[in-house]
Formats: sequence, C-alpha cells, structure tokens
Amino acid sequence: MSDRARSGRKILAMTPTDVATSTIAPTSVRDAANRFAEALASTDAFLRLETAQDTLLHDEAAQGAVAQLQELHQQLGWRARAGALTEVEQARLAELEQTLSDQPAVRELEAAQLQIQEEAGAAAAVLVEAAGVGFPGGGCC
Repeated sequence: MSDRARSGRKILAMTPTDVATSTIAPTSVRDAANRFAEALASTDAFLRLETAQDTLLHDEAAQGAVAQLQELHQQLGWRARAGALTEVEQARLAELEQTLSDQPAVRELEAAQLQIQEEAGAAAAVLVEAAGVGFPGGGCC
C-alpha cells in the first residue's frame, strides 16, 4: 500500500475532533472540496443538467402538465398518498403522469440527471481510489 493510500485511510478514520486538531486543517479539505465542486460544475453533464432544468421551467406544455398533475394530487389529497383511489382516479393519475413523462423537456431532464449521476459515481470511484479506501465487495453504496 502506498504512503498516499495509508494517509487517505488515516484521514477517513478520523473523528471531527481529530480533524480539528490534526495537521490536515479542515480549511484545506474544504478548499479541495470547493475546487472539486467547481470542476464538476464545469463538466458537460452539469451544464446539460442546468440547461435541462431551465428548459423545463420555461416549457409551457411541460409546466401545464405539471400544473394538472399537482391539481389532481391536491384534489385527491391523502387518498392518493395512501393508495386509496378508485380505478377511475388511478387511471386519470396514471394518464397525467404519462403526459408529463412524455414531454420532451422532462425526458431531457431525466437523461441529464442520469448522466450527472453516472459522472458523480465515476468521480466518487476516483476519490475512493485516490484515498486508498477499500470496501468489502468492491463498493461502498
């Protein structure tokens, strides 16, 4: 095991008190995290997600579908949350959910979310490897 890996494992095993009193200042960790976040925010996947969110907010058809679905949820109230709907109500709810899912802006947002999740997973794997952390079974989550 490399010195860097041993160091990474030591850091991950530290309590908040250990971190506060260690030579690894929390500020340096926070600074590194901020640089990492800035790097992620400049990726194509993150920019795609932001664009998709903005597009959805300004898409009249998608917003209309959202409004209809929200209105139906309000009308159905607790019965929708408890699963106590009639077949007709369930069908109407499913129809509106499908209408929303069929909106191009919603499909693009879902695709962008999936892409950012995949890239975040890859980034997490890089961090775990760089820190030299091993998890039984090959993964942490």
